[in-house]
Amino acid sequence: MYPRSAPIGDSIMTDLNHLYLFTCELAKAAGELIQAKAKEPRTLHKKGFRDIVTDADFAAQKLITTKIQEKYPHHGFLPEEKDHMLPSSGEWIWIIDPVDGTSNYSRGIPNYCVSIAAAKQVGSSLDVHVGAVYDPIHDELFSAQKGKPAVCNERTLRRSPVDEISESVFTLDWSRSPENRAKTLQILNHMVHETRTIRAIGTAALAICWIADGRVDSYINYDISPWDNAAAQLILHEAGGRVSNFANKDWHWQQRDCLASNGRFHEAICAHLLRATT
Repeated sequence: MYPRSAPIGDSIMTDLNHLYLFTCELAKAAGELIQAKAKEPRTLHKKGFRDIVTDADFAAQKLITTKIQEKYPHHGFLPEEKDHMLPSSGEWIWIIDPVDGTSNYSRGIPNYCVSIAAAKQVGSSLDVHVGAVYDPIHDELFSAQKGKPAVCNERTLRRSPVDEISESVFTLDWSRSPENRAKTLQILNHMVHETRTIRAIGTAALAICWIADGRVDSYINYDISPWDNAAAQLILHEAGGRVSNFANKDWHWQQRDCLASNGRFHEAICAHLLRATT
């Protein structure tokens, strides 16, 4: 079932509630599409150095953007896969990653998802109001509406009670550039002695949602894009966690370095990151 954003018996939903439910439906539909295509041979294309895209990415993005344009013809888009036919401006901007974890997806590794966020354009900033991240392998729909509890399906998300780095499960993803990989190795070499264990998930959106659900406690990435974490950062925020850059400045859609945590030892991780790289 889709999450309910209005109480049972409340027959009049606000426009934001409609937007929320529509976003959840879109994420689920796109997830079902990529899961169906996962059983077929994949067509791979290289976008750049260590950067690939599959035919499923294009198909899922087309499904999402077509449905949005049918319902909201004046909205703009910030998708992962470039499409010059899509408008880039509007009162609302849709931030879309049709397959987050494409490398996993292309190799049959069961960690990937669809990520969709709806953000209000405020000057040069994007204020995310709705986010949905759907994991089709496990049929888990993580979602949030600004100012309301984050949920997985209809279960309220709760971050872990872990408040010490030494007891935490620390996660990361690898940047594409050799320079940022070298920095990540420095952090890994430092944090492996400070944490309980370390995992590389292969999808930023799922890793951040897992923090919101208390499965892991923190996540870093040196080179993140807005479509990777726009939806997930809202979900984590509404679950009580934090997303910032490595300098502890709150999430901004144009930031490249990302630190997400359950919020209980965020500043301490920032200090460790600084020590590890200087």
